Amino acid sequence: MVDKDAKMYVWLPQLDLLVVEAYMGHGISSRYMYGASDNADTRNDDGDPSSGSRTFVKLGEEATFEDAAVVCSGPQEITEAFRALHVAQPEFVRHPHRIAVERSEDGNDSAVVTYYMHQRYAGILQVKSLLRVTVDMNGDHRQTKGKDTAKIVNIVEEWNGVQPMQYFRLSRRINGLLSWWATSLLVR
Repeated sequence: MVDKDAKMYVWLPQLDLLVVEAYMGHGISSRYMYGASDNADTRNDDGDPSSGSRTFVKLGEEATFEDAAVVCSGPQEITEAFRALHVAQPEFVRHPHRIAVERSEDGNDSAVVTYYMHQRYAGILQVKSLLRVTVDMNGDHRQTKGKDTAKIVNIVEEWNGVQPMQYFRLSRRINGLLSWWATSLLVR
């Protein structure tokens, strides 16, 4: 089966890999951060975009992550949130898979990539979710040039397909800050 979206967006296979690695509890690799070498954390340097020899997608400096429990702002908080996920012993009931790539209709050169995930945490809690990753395809081209790059600006996990409630945004933001502080000190 041909992945027409991956042929159109060279950064898409790397975004797929980032999602899988993050939700396996491996955290977010430094290669996805601005300022990191394009060859950071790579094993294969054959020039294939999907091999990881060059990083085409980066986590934006103003990126946010939201789910029902937390709101994280910036790469450091987001990285800690996914590093801390390891403690919950995540396992895939069904491997995350991309179900849609939709271009923005507001005139911006951005897209929303949607994944379906079904996970189990600590061997007992099961969560089915939609993960929506918004990327700016104009990107921040400090590391690479051209339309083949993307900057992640927003990640929203909708547990059981329900968007995080905005009414509790402040308490989720406080949770995000507290978890960032605690995991940066306690989780190694």
